[in-house]
Amino acid sequence: MGQFGESLSQAGRMGVMYARTLLEGIPAERFARRAGGVDANHPAFILGHLGLYPARLAGMLAEAGGGNGLARVPAAPKGFEELFAAGRPCVDDATGTVYPPAVTLRDHYFAAMEALMGALPGVEDEVFGRPNPREGRIRDLLPTLGALSVFLVSGHVMTHLGQLSTWRRCAGLSAAAM
Repeated sequence: MGQFGESLSQAGRMGVMYARTLLEGIPAERFARRAGGVDANHPAFILGHLGLYPARLAGMLAEAGGGNGLARVPAAPKGFEELFAAGRPCVDDATGTVYPPAVTLRDHYFAAMEALMGALPGVEDEVFGRPNPREGRIRDLLPTLGALSVFLVSGHVMTHLGQLSTWRRCAGLSAAAM
């Protein structure tokens, strides 16, 4: 068992806990809607986007020798990449025909994150010191798998959950406390 993976898992579980809190009380019919006339990401887009990364990270760690437990992290469902990849627009889905249902997005996100958090402690510390396999600026900014993992499990998640927190307030919902 790796100490770094254990610590990373604990930090990632904080994000999962915060996501559950933020999603409480959001009606399914508002999940893919803009709030308060603000051009900002809605819950459907945020969860769909975040749901892409657990399997991506697990794949990179497994490729670097991270262990068999990483294979249990479910891949994003078909169509998620086209809808939720970085740079894709978040659209107001008034008809409910653009994005998958809220339950699908929630179920995938939480299953993927829980599986990843369960697998991370089994990754040996040395794996996190290996080079980031991604090309370009992301490798310049986050040169190791450890740095990339910290970002994807913590910083990236919390950035988008901050968007969800703001969306709640614009939608007239109460603040969510951890």
